[in-house]
Amino acid sequence: MTDQDGLSSQAEPQLYTLGTVIKATAKLTVTPDASNPLLVHADATASTPMPSNGDTSGSYITTVSIDWGDGTDPYVQNSPVAPVPHTYAHAGTYYVTLSVTTGTLQYSTVQQQVTVPTPTAPPPPPLGGPTPPSGTAGAATVTRLGGGDRYETARIASRTQWKDGAAGGVVLARGDAAAVEIFGGAVAVTGPVETAVVKATGGHAA
Repeated sequence: MTDQDGLSSQAEPQLYTLGTVIKATAKLTVTPDASNPLLVHADATASTPMPSNGDTSGSYITTVSIDWGDGTDPYVQNSPVAPVPHTYAHAGTYYVTLSVTTGTLQYSTVQQQVTVPTPTAPPPPPLGGPTPPSGTAGAATVTRLGGGDRYETARIASRTQWKDGAAGGVVLARGDAAAVEIFGGAVAVTGPVETAVVKATGGHAA
């Protein structure tokens, strides 16, 4: 290098020591919830490097992103401090993706498959008639049913006595010549029967 007076000099080399770059490692564990089959918990707390006391290098994880694989918005946080809950709208197989980035722009990602089962349907209500009032165990219980006409009354009586799926068959009765209202609609029976059409005459099925 030559200055304005014609004197030349050579710059001395400067040595710089760079800090050690710590690579990021994403670690993910997705656990189904014990009580809700549509709920999962994503745990990214085993990812490294985590912040430590007095560390000002910025080489630890500064951004955490969890993509649930169902089209919803990802979870984004500064650091993985606790398991993150997520509820899926439908049963199915999903791929949960964890991405972590450090302050020195080191990046890591990992993916885990999770199968969300179909929720179990609640058990059907017990079969049988109306529940007797308190204190009347063993006593006969009379429940009055009625409709706008004998046809509606028959339908109400049939639905009350036999719940969905409880009847083994159905007898279709005509009500144009019935002396008894029960003949004015469909009557369910508990045993297997052949399809039949019943016409009531003078209170008797013909």
